[in-house]
Amino acid sequence: MFNDMPPLTHSQQQDAVERIQSLMAQGMSSGEAIALVAADLRRQHISDTVTYNKCDEDE
Repeated sequence: MFNDMPPLTHSQQQDAVERIQSLMAQGMSSGEAIALVAADLRRQHISDTVTYNKCDEDE
């Protein structure tokens, strides 16, 4: 289930929790909030990986 989740620092985990709590405070269900934040983290991880790989190719 979590095989595609990037490793997170403690700070990143804390930020994710705060975002989930904020979304829930706005009326979103916990499942929706978790799914949204997880999708954003995955998207950011993929973006960072692609950028990193492109930098490696330029060298």
